[in-house]
Amino acid sequence: GFAVVAQEVKNLANQTAKATEEISRQIADLQDRITGATDAIQRLRSPISALANMTTGVKSGVEQQRGATADIADAVRVAAGGAGDANSAIAEARKASAEHGRTARNIAKIAEGLSIKVGDLTTHVDSLAQRLRG
Repeated sequence: GFAVVAQEVKNLANQTAKATEEISRQIADLQDRITGATDAIQRLRSPISALANMTTGVKSGVEQQRGATADIADAVRVAAGGAGDANSAIAEARKASAEHGRTARNIAKIAEGLSIKVGDLTTHVDSLAQRLRG
């Protein structure tokens, strides 16, 4: 009777050792995967920062274009006041100026939206990196 119990205890001890080894292997594998994911996230930071910088540049360029369009519109208004025979040409210039202004505003809105999305993406990447490190 004692030999049977001792054999069962030995079997249970062997099974426990194997299970412990398997758990240790799975933990090590999970740690490797987390490290890989963290490294991948770190590699994403540079392109995201570059995209954010480009978006800022585009936004700045759009603002400059908006200012130039406003200057053109002002010049057209001044020219319209002193021109008699050129009314149709001025109307076309106004129309083109207004279209440029709308385009500049649309581009500015898109750039602002992209800037916000890049900021959100950066926040999410940073958050994910923190969770993976933690």
